[in-house]
Amino acid sequence: MEMHQSVLDHPIHQDIFEYKLKQDDTTNLFSSNNQEQMNKQTSNAERYLCEDFEKNRVTNNKSDELMISQEEAERKLREKLELELAAKERKIVTLVDETQKLQSTLIKIKENSFTQISDLENVLSEKEKLIAQLENKLQTQADYDEIKQELTLLKSIEFPRTTRSNDDQTENLSKKSFETLLLEKDRSLQDEQTQIKMSQIDSE
Repeated sequence: MEMHQSVLDHPIHQDIFEYKLKQDDTTNLFSSNNQEQMNKQTSNAERYLCEDFEKNRVTNNKSDELMISQEEAERKLREKLELELAAKERKIVTLVDETQKLQSTLIKIKENSFTQISDLENVLSEKEKLIAQLENKLQTQADYDEIKQELTLLKSIEFPRTTRSNDDQTENLSKKSFETLLLEKDRSLQDEQTQIKMSQIDSE
């Protein structure tokens, strides 16, 4: 004990001892600071991990929500397109039915028109025939009237006595043919010539 005390009492050993004490204090202080720094770093790391985890969770939630929202939007769009397609298909079916009905109606109209045109053509043909017959009758009547006028004139010239007869005789004469009247006129002229010749002979 005394020896240890004597060693410590030596100036050199005393300096060494103080140095060791200071070194130990420094080491302890460094260790304490290092531990505190490590704890702080650990705390910071844990906080960073927690924040990063939270961010990832929020991001994942947003991604899930966005995915759900996109799926919902796609579903609604698909339903809308399906409804529009069904409506267009119904409209197409309706248009096809209407087109078929219109075509059927058009065919009937064409058939009826063809029949009506044919009937009208037949009626027109009959009318034309009737008109031709009436024209022939009118022409015949005109010829008859002309002949009648000529006969009347001939009767007034060649058959004065006959023209002064009653209406029945005039009617009978008017019914004679033009050829008969001409023959009668010719005979009358021959008689006149004969009389003229006879009178000339008598005068000689």
